[in-house]
Amino acid sequence: AVDGAFDLLVALDASEEQLEFPVVYTSARDRFAKNEVEDEPGSMSIVLDAIVEHAPPPAVDVDAPAAMSVAAAAPASGQVRCTPRVQVSTFGAKNCQANSWSVTD
Repeated sequence: AVDGAFDLLVALDASEEQLEFPVVYTSARDRFAKNEVEDEPGSMSIVLDAIVEHAPPPAVDVDAPAAMSVAAAAPASGQVRCTPRVQVSTFGAKNCQANSWSVTD
């Protein structure tokens, strides 16, 4: 599978940097992850560690107002449900047009 992914990236004219991708071997069914095929199975935290180490942080404006996308929630619990349309609005906004529930502070 790793060779297939590498070959696909080469066929797509990936850069040398892109061809140096990290690999984590996992089995969700068996609940393990490992960095090398010959390693003993470890916890799935290995996957999170690889993401934190290799994925760049998001490009955000830390001084901008907080915002979120609400996809679904449970109205009985007082949470908002905005499906099938997902709206982005700042915390404390007072409407969510997909349904009649409102977002509050």
